[in-house]
Amino acid sequence: MLSFYNNVCSKNGEDGIILAIFTIMGVRKGTFIDIDHSNSTNSNSFLLTKNRWKGILINKLEKKHTDLYNYFKKSKKVHTVDADVFEKKLYLDDIMNKYKHKLKKCHFLNLNLNGLEYEYLKNMKNFEPKVICFKINEGLDVQYKKIIPNEIAQHNIGQSLFVYNELLEKRNYFPLCYTGYIFFVKKEYKPKFDYALSNKKLMATMLEKKEVNTDVFNKETVDKLKEVDTNEFPEEKEYTDKLDKIYFEYIKYLFLYKPNYAWQLNNFFCKREVKFGDKLVLKNNILHKFCSDHNLTQHELDVRMLQQQIDKTIKEKTGEENNDYLLKRV
Repeated sequence: MLSFYNNVCSKNGEDGIILAIFTIMGVRKGTFIDIDHSNSTNSNSFLLTKNRWKGILINKLEKKHTDLYNYFKKSKKVHTVDADVFEKKLYLDDIMNKYKHKLKKCHFLNLNLNGLEYEYLKNMKNFEPKVICFKINEGLDVQYKKIIPNEIAQHNIGQSLFVYNELLEKRNYFPLCYTGYIFFVKKEYKPKFDYALSNKKLMATMLEKKEVNTDVFNKETVDKLKEVDTNEFPEEKEYTDKLDKIYFEYIKYLFLYKPNYAWQLNNFFCKREVKFGDKLVLKNNILHKFCSDHNLTQHELDVRMLQQQIDKTIKEKTGEENNDYLLKRV
């Protein structure tokens, strides 16, 4: 699924992936609920509004809600709400009942709750979206089995993929892919994904249909992924657990296309221990092994030298400094 990575309104390629997901599912115009407690200006739902989806955007930050309201106030399909969903007890069932005159069902639920996504999802009862997307801390070990207390989780720590899978598997969801955000899909659609993703020709045909805006798909990324030597990552065969495979695919993608961000994860979670008192030590076995197997330290040095050359060229051509903080941060 990461082959469909592309950003229009999202941050980590979710836009292209979301459109691919609903193309495979056969959903042309659906409904969404987006609950965001952060001040991020990126959105996993805005592109859906441009594709005539109906939805509700809930944000607890006053300024951000004002901006959203002003942007969508003339829209008959998008409703904005100013609320802290925990204080107002606006869990999914409550939202669906309160706004049933606007939404009869929910195809897509997007959550960014600063690490309290688990607290929200465990209150899901009668209403279940077809697809759930929410942020998971990239540094948490995939197989960390303990539930992290809310007083720690709420600092953008959250829970591990293992914990979320334990919760959602009981509700007949399966994990599809990970971008920094994890996508869980109802199991009734799994045969469609298994068939479509194993048939590249079919996928190409599906994505060329006129009802899908194929311009947002990153064809260059798709081509690059096809060119990657399968022998470049031999350790991939070691991961048979579905959660490990999903996370490894993400780290592999970062290594190929966002090495600067892979450095940050390596430095933060592999080269030092991040502790929260005696309750939690953040470690990541797959990330640590990947960094060791691929000599990420040397990779960092190689790309830093390249970045220095780029900075020098930019300054010579424009007289300006390159202020790309992501590449200079590590």
